[in-house]
Amino acid sequence: MSVKKLFGIIYMSTTNLELMIVNLKTHEVLERAASANFRQDLDKSRIYQHELDKIVFSLSGFAQLLKDYGVTRHCFWASQQLIDDVTARYLSEQLFVRTGFQVRWLNTSQINYYRALSLIGHTRTFGTLSGKTAYLLYIGSAAVTLFHFQKQRFMQAWNIGLGHLEINRLAQALRTTANDPNEIIHDYIASKLDYLKEDLAGKDGEDTALILQDNSALNNLYLPPDSRLTELPLIKFREELSSAVEASSQYLLDRYHVEESRVTRVVPGFLITRRLLRYTQANQLFLTRLNI
Repeated sequence: MSVKKLFGIIYMSTTNLELMIVNLKTHEVLERAASANFRQDLDKSRIYQHELDKIVFSLSGFAQLLKDYGVTRHCFWASQQLIDDVTARYLSEQLFVRTGFQVRWLNTSQINYYRALSLIGHTRTFGTLSGKTAYLLYIGSAAVTLFHFQKQRFMQAWNIGLGHLEINRLAQALRTTANDPNEIIHDYIASKLDYLKEDLAGKDGEDTALILQDNSALNNLYLPPDSRLTELPLIKFREELSSAVEASSQYLLDRYHVEESRVTRVVPGFLITRRLLRYTQANQLFLTRLNI
């Protein structure tokens, strides 16, 4: 294989770094690698600074992999959703001096654009939704993002300040109270999403699909490793939600095979999905691992 066809893609989020070595002609992924996850109990606005040594160590390993494959063309992107321009410049200088990698920062609008594009451009199944109303839902650390497509045309997007970081802070504050945390989190989610109710109201008889992007808990159970998008029957989703809401953290770990640092994301993710299923009146639910 000609190394001229190979390209290295590095992406850094507030969760970790990932590397893919791809064949640009066939889009085949030849190699994947990821850093250890960043600590999720840290201040997200300073997480890159706190984890700088881990980032440098991982980039050094990625550089060796690129060299082993003979890859001479690569690019390093990173999320700037939670840091300001001054911090981004400081980190860029540190990473360039210590690793030789030049980082390209992506703001929220750019990240949302690539998330939507990943679905539109890289899955044939999206074409089968041509006659449907479709919503793409991503639940991230900083926010919930919801995209609206009508007959494959992008119509609108909403960014809602309801990310895992905010929900985790609420859950930690409730640990010392006698109240039911899940009930309060449920009410909090409702208060953040209720303003969308009228905008999302589906029409009777309308064919509507909700697509969950990068939901690791459900992907681990229901999305085959070689699939980019698959349908999850609504009855299965309701069964998972019912068993997860009152379950222990250990049950969630064993059932969904998620990282321990991400176990607190499972139930809120289900609750957000359930409410948006209700608002959109979606009659189909899909899972996809395609992301930015």
